[in-house]
Amino acid sequence: MIEFKKTTDFPRGTLYNQLVDAYSFNEECRKIWDTTWKEYEGLKKIIVTTNELFIPAQRNYESVGFVKVSERENNETPFSGKYIDYEFILRR
Repeated sequence: MIEFKKTTDFPRGTLYNQLVDAYSFNEECRKIWDTTWKEYEGLKKIIVTTNELFIPAQRNYESVGFVKVSERENNETPFSGKYIDYEFILRR
């Protein structure tokens, strides 16, 4: 059985650690986004970005309540395709 919990029920740093683990396949991801991941820890809104070719990531974000808020060109990383930004509003 799946149990859903609020992100605020977890210790500070949990989301950051999950992002580090999820993108561990490529050290470039961490170099580019590490500071951003840390900045969002503890805020009331979480914004994540994936690539349009990473269909599983898009489905994962959408399945837990992230809402697609924008698409933008990717001129910064070796990954092809546009960036897709998702947002999740935390409720306490």
